[in-house]
Amino acid sequence: LTLVDRMGDSIRGELNRRQEMLRDAGNYANIHDYEKARSAGAPLQPIPSLVLVIDEFSELLTAKPDFIDMFVQIGRIGRSLGVHLLLASQRLEEGRLRGLETYLSYRIGLRTFSAAESRAAIGVPDAYHLPNVPGSGLLKFGTEEMVRFKAAYVSGVYRAGGQPVASGGPLPVDRRPVPFTAAPVPVRYVRPSPQAGVPEQRSGDDDALADTVLDV
Repeated sequence: LTLVDRMGDSIRGELNRRQEMLRDAGNYANIHDYEKARSAGAPLQPIPSLVLVIDEFSELLTAKPDFIDMFVQIGRIGRSLGVHLLLASQRLEEGRLRGLETYLSYRIGLRTFSAAESRAAIGVPDAYHLPNVPGSGLLKFGTEEMVRFKAAYVSGVYRAGGQPVASGGPLPVDRRPVPFTAAPVPVRYVRPSPQAGVPEQRSGDDDALADTVLDV
């Protein structure tokens, strides 16, 4: 667990470093004010956003319970410093978050094994009652009503376009994935066809189908 301890020290050090940068640059309240001044021409070093993704964080807290204090600190001041936290876990015991719930802007829960695990993840037992269909989940954003959704299937084996697919399997992919790039991508303007007609009026059956799909 030596590397885990080093990770914790690095994250805490980065939080302190960003606080010192804001203070030394002119006591800026947050990174947004800092970046505005930098965009206006102030000779300031850029402070990029930092996203911390912790998979199986429940196991991490079992081995290193003191990490919850660092997570709470990130939840409390992370946004002003440009530091964001994404936590993921297959199982979650009640009480494990210990004060972090207040700072979670959203939660996503798939089908859980018990109502208690659902309450620990999203605050209510609803995820336990989701249908036994892969991808079924609930989204909780702030204090708004829970949103039910069905995620896409992305774990299938990649198949090049034109290959036959067995019945019930994933649909073929027409083209290979495009590598991610941060470089500017020019937008191609496609002139609309003059023969494009007015779309047909939807029937009541179409509306009912759309409502059903969106409700899922």
